[in-house]
Amino acid sequence: IDATGLIVAPGFIDMLGFNLTQTVSKYKITDGVTTNLSLHGCTEDFDAFFNTYENRSPQFVNFGGAVYMIRLRGEVGLGYHNAPSQAQINQMAQRTREEIESGAVAVAFSPEYYPGTSPEEIMAVMAVAAEYDIPTHFHLRYSSITGDDLGIYGVQEVIEYARELDARVQIMHLHSTGGTAMMDEALKLINDARAEGVKITYDIYPYDSWASRMSMQRFRPGWQERYGIDYEDLVIAGTGAQVTEENFAAYKAQGALAIAYAMDEDEVLAALSEDYAQVGSDGNIESESEANNHFRGAGTFSRILGKYCRDEDVFSLMEGLSKMTINGAKHLESVSQDMAHRGRLQEGMIADITVFDYKTVLDQSTPEKPATESIGIEY
Repeated sequence: IDATGLIVAPGFIDMLGFNLTQTVSKYKITDGVTTNLSLHGCTEDFDAFFNTYENRSPQFVNFGGAVYMIRLRGEVGLGYHNAPSQAQINQMAQRTREEIESGAVAVAFSPEYYPGTSPEEIMAVMAVAAEYDIPTHFHLRYSSITGDDLGIYGVQEVIEYARELDARVQIMHLHSTGGTAMMDEALKLINDARAEGVKITYDIYPYDSWASRMSMQRFRPGWQERYGIDYEDLVIAGTGAQVTEENFAAYKAQGALAIAYAMDEDEVLAALSEDYAQVGSDGNIESESEANNHFRGAGTFSRILGKYCRDEDVFSLMEGLSKMTINGAKHLESVSQDMAHRGRLQEGMIADITVFDYKTVLDQSTPEKPATESIGIEY
């Protein structure tokens, strides 16, 4: 490869991808990603997962993920809202151990989406993960900016778990669960805890909007007050269609994916700017004919390079690259020999390499056309 005039970097590591298809992989590659980690919850059967991707459905990118706790809840007969018995907790803890032994690199809870998740359940599973030095990743229990379920309470909850168990915790997409409208307070809590020795980190994507199926928990009654938004702040992914009071019920019945402009960009940048922050897209492009996901699924990494490093100088190129490469690799290197050899350009490391043109690299995906490749990622 003639890389004259280009930047040669470690391949980017998506710390919050979802499970792959050939289409998903294509848009990861065109955004510079060489390792996609399904850390929002991957599977409850890692033997089958690896068999699928290694033998029946090879991918363009490296892959791995977290134990998907809602699936283990299903195994023991729990739904989204049921509190577990002690016997069910014990069974989930044992199954977690088995899946870690089968290759999981993390454990993933999303108590906002399945609010029956109890502290006892979480701590029993976290104790198993801590034995293996495996992090537990959280979509926090709360995300509201008003009322009794403030997002900051979710931050406090997981810090207490990490402190009590001396266990590793990662907050997923801090700006959309935990830090919304209270990022300064969230970062102070996290940084104060880290100064005490609490093992807590987070990932973030560089957008001021989140996305959720309108049939899911986030759009239960009272969503306007919880997130400080209204109908005009919602558009339908893949079309850009405006949600209105008149069409809301129809879109909700369809389970349409709504993009919600519910965050302040300054808070996004505050979280991104911490030197230990990791980048995770929290998105896939699942179909080119029906682009049914948030545009972060195609543009996350190029957006950081082009918009926030080069054009707006929020942080340096090397700082941006660290959040997209070595920070994630170090997060998992104690539990994965592969991750101990990624995220670096050094002799003897795995040759995951992304080559890009710093003069042109930029995301191109939009709410209307999420399935649009980034530019400037050359190899």
